[in-house]
Amino acid sequence: MPQPTQFLIILDVDKAVDSDAVSIGLSDQRSIRHTWALTDFGHERRPGGGRDQLDWPRVTAALAKLDEQVRACWPAAGDVEVYVAGFAPLSVFFALGVLLDPRGARVVALQADRDHAGVWHPLPLAADDRGDGPLGPRGLLEEAAESTGHVGLFLSTIGAEVPKAQVRDAVQAHGDDLAGVASLTGAGVQIDDANVGRLVYQLRQFFVRAAISYPHRTGATVFLAGPATLAFAAGLALNPNQFTGNGHSIELTEYVGGSYLRAFRLPLEVAPDTSIPNDPESQLRRLGAFVHFKHGVAVLREQLDLGTVFMPAGFGGPQERSQGIARRAHAALVALCLPDAPGAEAFAVDGLTRTLTIGPGLLHPLAQLGEEVLVRLGQLFALHEIVHADQGIESHNYRGIGRSGVVLEDVDFWADAFAIGTAALHAVAQNGQAGRSRCGTILVQFIDAHIAAMRAFDQMEQGGQTLRVMPERRLRRYLIWYLQRARAQAVSQPQHIRALLDDRLVVELAPLRGRLDERYDKIVESGLQSTTLAFSIGGRARRVAPLPDNFMPSQLVEAVRAFDEQAINRAVLFVVNENRDLLAPWLV
Repeated sequence: MPQPTQFLIILDVDKAVDSDAVSIGLSDQRSIRHTWALTDFGHERRPGGGRDQLDWPRVTAALAKLDEQVRACWPAAGDVEVYVAGFAPLSVFFALGVLLDPRGARVVALQADRDHAGVWHPLPLAADDRGDGPLGPRGLLEEAAESTGHVGLFLSTIGAEVPKAQVRDAVQAHGDDLAGVASLTGAGVQIDDANVGRLVYQLRQFFVRAAISYPHRTGATVFLAGPATLAFAAGLALNPNQFTGNGHSIELTEYVGGSYLRAFRLPLEVAPDTSIPNDPESQLRRLGAFVHFKHGVAVLREQLDLGTVFMPAGFGGPQERSQGIARRAHAALVALCLPDAPGAEAFAVDGLTRTLTIGPGLLHPLAQLGEEVLVRLGQLFALHEIVHADQGIESHNYRGIGRSGVVLEDVDFWADAFAIGTAALHAVAQNGQAGRSRCGTILVQFIDAHIAAMRAFDQMEQGGQTLRVMPERRLRRYLIWYLQRARAQAVSQPQHIRALLDDRLVVELAPLRGRLDERYDKIVESGLQSTTLAFSIGGRARRVAPLPDNFMPSQLVEAVRAFDEQAINRAVLFVVNENRDLLAPWLV
C-alpha cells in the first residue's frame, strides 16, 4: 500500500522553530516529507518588534509563495498528511487555513506544550458532529438581517464577551459599515484531543450560519482570541467563497495595544516585486534614458529666458511676490549642476548645492518612453523640483509632508502647473510663429508627458498594466490632468495657456466604493450608479451627473484603472463641452 505524502509547515514569524522537535509528533509512515518554514519564502524575522511593526506585505508575499509551493508539490493521487506548527500572529494561522485546500488530506495542528518547551502535541483537525461543541454561538439570526457592511466574526476561547465597541471601531476605521457581529466564544476553554473534533465541526456550522444571517454583507472582518490551533482550525473551516467575490474580502485583524489592527486581507494582495533589475541590458536602457532626460534639462537651463518663466496667478500671488519666485526659480535653474551619471536618489535637487540627482528608481520606469517624451520630462521634473523650494518642500522633508494628502495635492498641482506652463511657453517662444500656431499641440504634448510619467511609475510599482490598487488621491490627480489635457485641445493662442493654468482645478468622483489601507489612505474599489463627477475652478463648482449613452462617471474609475485613454478622453471632452464657460472661457 502506498505511503502518504507529508507536508510539514512551520510558521516561524515570531521565533525560530526546531523542525526536528516538531517532527517527533509526525507519523513515520510516509513516502516523502516536504518541510517548509515561512522564512524560506522571504519573511525575515525581526525580534523585538510588535505586531504593529511587522512587515505585513512581506508576510503576505511569503504566505502566497508557500501556498504556491504546496500546490505545486501536491500529489495527483494518494494520501496526504499536512502538519502545521509554529509561533506567529493568529491571523497568519487563520490565513494559512483558508489558503490550504486539503482535498481529503489529514490535517494536524501541532500545539506547543506550555509547560514543556520544545514539546508539540498533535491535534487532528477532523470534524466530529457527536455532542456539543466547546464554544457558544451568538449573533446568528433566525431571520436574515437587512443590514449591509462587514460582518464581524469574533472567535475566542479566552472570554465569552464580545468587545463590540472595539470591533465596530476596527471596521469603521477603514471606511466600512458594520452589518453585525456573529461570535463563537467560551471562557477558559482548553483545546485538546477530547474536544478538537467537535470544535472543527462547530466552526464549520458557525460560518455557514453567519453567511446566511447576513446575506447583504459586503465582506467579513475576523477577530481572534485564543491559541494558534483555534485560528488555524477556523481558517480551515471557513469556505472563502461564502464571504468573497463581487469585490468583497475577508479582513484579518490582530489585537495590538488595546485595539484591533487590520493586518491583511483575503484574497491575498501580494505587493509586486519593485526591485530594479541590474542586468547589462537594463543598465543600458537606463543610461539611454538618462542621456535624453539630462539633455532636456541642459537645453532648458541654457535657453530659458526669465520673461518666459510662467507663474500661475493662483500660486504666485501679488506681482512683486510672483516676480520674486520666478527670479529665484530661474536663478536656481541656471545654477543647476547636472550629473555625469545616474546617482542613488530617484530624483532630487539638493537645496544647498543645487545639484541634480537622477537615479535608477526614476530612470527604469521611464526608459520605456521615447526620446522626445524624455526630453520634455527632464524639463518638467527639474522645474517642478526647483519651485518646491519656495513651497517649503525639499528632498529632506518630502516624505513627511507626503503623508498629508490634501497639502501635497495642492502644492504638487501648483508645481505641475508652473512646470508645464513654463516648459510649454518656452517651446512656443523657441519656435517663433510656428510655435504660436501650434501652441495647443505643444501644451498637449507636455501634459501627455506628465501623464505618461505617472502611468509608467504606477505600472512599475503595481507590477502590471493596470492600477490594481488605486488610491483616491491618485485617481484625482489623473482626472485633473486628463481634464486639463481636454481643455488644452481648445487652446489656440499662447495667452490661453496662461488662462488654462492660472487657477487651481480640482476634479473628483463621488461617492465611490472603497476601503482604507494600512496607512489609512482610501483605496478605490469601484464606482456606483450614483457616482457623479464634480469639479471646482476659480472658486466655482460644478456637478456633472450621469447622462446615459453620453457620460457615465462610474465608468471613469475602470477607465483610469485600465489606462483606457480613449474612454477617458471621450468622458472629459464631454465635461469640457458642457462647461465651456468655466473650463474654456476664452472660447465664450
